[in-house]
Amino acid sequence: MKKILQIVLALSFCQLSIAQLFIPLEDIADDNIGWMKVVKYTQPTKPLNLAGRNYSAKQIRYCEQFIEWMQQSYVPKGCLGDVRVYVNTNPVASYSDKLKKGLPHLYGSYSKLYMFLKKDAKGKLVPQTGLADYWRIEANQLEYISNPVQFISTPDQYYFTMPYFHNNVKRDWNSYEQKANWLGFDKNSNLENYMHFYQPKNTGAGLQYVVIMTKDNKLPFETITVGEFFTKAEEQLPIWQKNENRSAELLATARKNLNRLKEKYKNKWNDVAEFRSSEIITFYSFVNANEDMRDMFEKDVQTTGWPIYKISAATMAACKTDLPQWLTIRWDAGIQDKSYAVFKHESIMNNFNFDYLYNYFFYPDKVKGQSYKPLNSPLIKEAIVITEASLALKKAAADKNVFFFDDFSTTATGKLPINWSSTVNQDGKKAVVTEASGDYIKWLELKGNAASITNLKNTIPKDFEISFDIAVPQNFTWGAKRLSVELANANTKFALELKPGFNGKAGFASFANNISGADRVNSNAYEVFGFSNNKVFNKVNTLLRKNGDDVSLFINGILVARYLKAIVNDIHFKSLKFIHIGSDGETEKYFISNVKITSFQ
Repeated sequence: MKKILQIVLALSFCQLSIAQLFIPLEDIADDNIGWMKVVKYTQPTKPLNLAGRNYSAKQIRYCEQFIEWMQQSYVPKGCLGDVRVYVNTNPVASYSDKLKKGLPHLYGSYSKLYMFLKKDAKGKLVPQTGLADYWRIEANQLEYISNPVQFISTPDQYYFTMPYFHNNVKRDWNSYEQKANWLGFDKNSNLENYMHFYQPKNTGAGLQYVVIMTKDNKLPFETITVGEFFTKAEEQLPIWQKNENRSAELLATARKNLNRLKEKYKNKWNDVAEFRSSEIITFYSFVNANEDMRDMFEKDVQTTGWPIYKISAATMAACKTDLPQWLTIRWDAGIQDKSYAVFKHESIMNNFNFDYLYNYFFYPDKVKGQSYKPLNSPLIKEAIVITEASLALKKAAADKNVFFFDDFSTTATGKLPINWSSTVNQDGKKAVVTEASGDYIKWLELKGNAASITNLKNTIPKDFEISFDIAVPQNFTWGAKRLSVELANANTKFALELKPGFNGKAGFASFANNISGADRVNSNAYEVFGFSNNKVFNKVNTLLRKNGDDVSLFINGILVARYLKAIVNDIHFKSLKFIHIGSDGETEKYFISNVKITSFQ
């Protein structure tokens, strides 16, 4: 029994140790983790044969160059990078998969960016899971920038639509505008000469940003007509009946409905065939295509239509040559409220030399004899500008009882505060210093961000006072998300939560904790008088005092709440964080200044 207990304890310890190795994204957000290996190709490139397709040595060398250029342009920050060469996949036995034989000759490279990391037994950062973002550069990519129209496709001819967000989309796609414009992607000067777009759904790749290059920006895709669609559908009906083992009765019904549709659209026979972005055509699309059902070409006034395309036999043949017919640069949107995704997105847009890539293949004389150089070095760091400290900051620095003080006087406006870290919000922006009040006082603006102090060298005193000014703009939305002021130590947390009132009414404060032995989350909401949204700038001073197990809250010097047995067991906190978990409007933001931590005697 003793031996079994020892084994159980050992396994439990092992599991705990492994769990502790997992690293939160925030902890590595600003770490230049880099690549598993920076690749340098020194050996002659060999050709490759896969599934009956031949890839020349020159094509494979292009893939190697893509990797070299990616690694020169971007050093993974907050994630760990790996790189690979790849070509067309090998179709398996199913008929649907065999249709991929109709895809053009593809070759390219990808960087795989692992954002969820852990430390191995030697302390080395390694992937925690297989989850990753991808950045790809490809010749003749089609499968993952398009939706297949499988029903009319054959192993010799691939039909597809290519939905993406653009300025003329209708209401069914308008919700993607913010992400399509994320961090200036839509107007980036490095991309303006090339077709580029955000592709939110319905491609096998998921959410991604896409840049397509082809000579003189002429895509080698051909639209098809309504007539061609119905003609091909008629040819494919018996094939799909056989593949799906459908009855002769169902085939007869499908043919009857197809004939009805042909009659319905006979006056639009030569029009470009357009589908809704979500349209998927199957055998049952025709079995169920009675007069009461909306057919594949019916769109309401708010639905965007997408042309059906094909690629000519001549273009398919040209894709096998050593000159790409088009180039695709695409990268996953990633977790857009995380720093690693922002850095990746900005690095690709602003560092990668898109013009060099384009000229290298389509106008080689322009770059003859020139090696690839990124537009900007991925290792350049913005110089930190330190402004003069205020008298209050100088006084606090000389006071031995002041554990920490910052009024942001030494940080330039528009910048992340010195000695602070910040998460990014849904717009990819960090918390920055501003002069929002109009009285030359500097404030930290939180709009869906979290900001924490990075230079707390020691634990916060056991008994303490934390004070700060907090403000919100006029018309802060009633019911918007609160601000959480969080003290933490390992897995122990205590938080003060604040939210303004409206129309001059009092705001609210509450407490939360997860501390063993303490009274758990206090459900009381305490009124915070003077903290509302009716003034141009609504400011109050907040002071949180811990004395023993008790926590008291003062607003403008007046006691408004006392939380008995809030923090026990002589806990020493190691961090202070201000958290605003989300913002849905311009006025939904908080301002913080004069953050002070002192020992309470």
